[in-house]
Amino acid sequence: MKNEFDVDHLRTVSFIDAEIHNGDVLQYRSTGVIGSLIRYATQGVHSHSAMCRVDELGRADVLEIREFKGGRAVPLFSEVLKHPGQIDVFRPRLDVFAYDPETAVAAMRDLTARSYGYAGIGRLALQRLPFIWRLSRLDTRDVIRGNESRSPFCSHAVSIACNAGGVDPVPRKPDDRVTPADLTCSLLFDYAFTLTP
Repeated sequence: MKNEFDVDHLRTVSFIDAEIHNGDVLQYRSTGVIGSLIRYATQGVHSHSAMCRVDELGRADVLEIREFKGGRAVPLFSEVLKHPGQIDVFRPRLDVFAYDPETAVAAMRDLTARSYGYAGIGRLALQRLPFIWRLSRLDTRDVIRGNESRSPFCSHAVSIACNAGGVDPVPRKPDDRVTPADLTCSLLFDYAFTLTP
């Protein structure tokens, strides 16, 4: 990996100087109550995942599925202003993987038409409770019959989009069980930089 992600040694780049690519994955380090609960439950530093879309004019949007809001596209600059120094940019390793970011972004754009997958979050939470997780059937298939139409949550949507782009970001783990922490550790991405206003 070119730039290893280390929360104590972040490479901050101002939004104006940042070179944002279509298909970059944006990982949020939230300090709010919900973000802290997600980080604790997933044992990771990130609490939210999204994908970046850059149009032909160079305007960057965040494609995301967020709790209480559902799927949406918002300007990246407004997100950087709301979360200064808390958005880490992870770039697909196109030199290693046969991955098509354009197709992944198109899939993520389609997913923003869906509502937030609260049921998926509930399933993830139950799978982390002692003894209860044994009641759930473990599976390594990415598409489990009947799961295709479920409303996704943030990292679930990014995982579906990456699969559409040609690479499974977290092999042997179904998309609906992928967490932001899993995407942070994915070999598909290299940490690029952290955005500041």
